[in-house]
Amino acid sequence: MTDEKQQEKLVTDRTSIETDWLCGMRYWWYKHAEGNGIVPAAEATELLEGRDIHADLADYAAGVPLEKLLADIEEKVKQAAEVPDLELLYRRMGWLIAWDAWVEPRLRAEFPRNLMLEKELVLDRDPLWIATTPDRVVASNSGLIVVDDYKTARSLYGWAEKWPYAIQCHIQLKAVEEELGKKVAYGRMRAIYKGDHRDGRLTHPYVWVWKDRGGAYTPEYKTGLTRVPVWEYPGGIREWVKFCGEEIGLAQFPLSQPIFCNDRLLEDMIQARVNREKAIKLGIERARTDPAFRKLLFEQRFGQCRSSKRYPCPYLSACHNATVNQNPLGSGEYVKRTPHHELELIELED
Repeated sequence: MTDEKQQEKLVTDRTSIETDWLCGMRYWWYKHAEGNGIVPAAEATELLEGRDIHADLADYAAGVPLEKLLADIEEKVKQAAEVPDLELLYRRMGWLIAWDAWVEPRLRAEFPRNLMLEKELVLDRDPLWIATTPDRVVASNSGLIVVDDYKTARSLYGWAEKWPYAIQCHIQLKAVEEELGKKVAYGRMRAIYKGDHRDGRLTHPYVWVWKDRGGAYTPEYKTGLTRVPVWEYPGGIREWVKFCGEEIGLAQFPLSQPIFCNDRLLEDMIQARVNREKAIKLGIERARTDPAFRKLLFEQRFGQCRSSKRYPCPYLSACHNATVNQNPLGSGEYVKRTPHHELELIELED
């Protein structure tokens, strides 16, 4: 590739595209502030949680025994001193045990061949390069290819129905097709249900359980029961997941409706993204030093600040608090974002 061609490339990924669609200023904070972007210090922990379970499932699909994965987490349990840390570790073990018992057997029965596991791909639409990493690409014995992608989710309300219309997900289907040189039948998103934080606890069936006065345990609340942590259950997390059963186990990993690639809308989106990335590339240096121009290039959409009552924009303080706005890293609320796509790392080295 010539130096001139190297300079023309525009590099992005699905998360960046979705962030920019929500709010230009949110995209500024995420991708460009302080050099390569910033993320909330608290959210950085959530990102690590997501990466941990994605890595666990990739290792499991590649043949790492369940007991080895659980043993590694149990070592972390021994070192955990705080309840919030234990909650995350036990939820992670519960996910793996349920996956092994009820999800993987069904998946392998229908699609016994793994074609890709966490393989970073690039959808090349010169000059735009879009990085995408399908979690798992599987095939049936008859050659049917399906992209199985995972996404952690706090809420499952309306979750399954929205993904066929999320055109950004079609990037991945097209990238897999072009990498394999074969048609993908469909894609699907698989939720990994995280539960929610309420009353200072992580409410999840594999974290907190209910106990009656006679010492009997149940995953379902009834009047008069007391809530206790799962690590107090006499049989341990393995027995608790089995006790909860198949219905609760499968409910941790619901599937979306099938996603069929819409070539027409995908190409429309890509062209719009080329135009947007060109505009950013031309104006980014001025935006770093000229706040007025920055607000033009990265339009602030105030309707997104608290579009969710329970989960406001992660950059709410960075925009609305004047002190944090001037020094987000110094506030302690934010840390520098660590680029995680190989393509982005290569771009930064150029």
